[in-house]
Amino acid sequence: EPQYTASMDTTQDIASPNYPSEYDNLYDCVSLITADIGYIIRLDFSDFELESYSMWTSCRYDYLEIRDGDNVNSFLLGNYCGTTSPGTIESSGNALYIKFHTDSSITRTGYYATFTAVKSTSFSLVNSEGEASDTLLSGLLLVAVNNAVNAGTVCDD
Repeated sequence: EPQYTASMDTTQDIASPNYPSEYDNLYDCVSLITADIGYIIRLDFSDFELESYSMWTSCRYDYLEIRDGDNVNSFLLGNYCGTTSPGTIESSGNALYIKFHTDSSITRTGYYATFTAVKSTSFSLVNSEGEASDTLLSGLLLVAVNNAVNAGTVCDD
């Protein structure tokens, strides 16, 4: 299981086996990309060609499964096949789980993507002194976005 660590300073790549030549049949591989806490992962696909599917099979043969987290039970962001690229994917946390599966027939060139870590935009409630708080002041909402305090009104029911 290949493991990668995303960094803000470096763009790294991930590709299907043998890329840009065709990948092998009967292949299963799980890759995990992680970043430091406080960062998300931006994954940019520049090439994508897997075995096509019919409208009746929906990516059953060869596919790339991407999940928002560090395991098979994490939220499914997408199951991709054919020539429709996933484009740019951003995790909500500091991990992406990627599974590449091929069946026993038909191979293509696969995929190529780059990834990097991006500072996460964090939100938290703060009190009138700008300190973290879980109490909402009546009529006023103070929110810290990347440690800068912003104020807004709250409607009462």
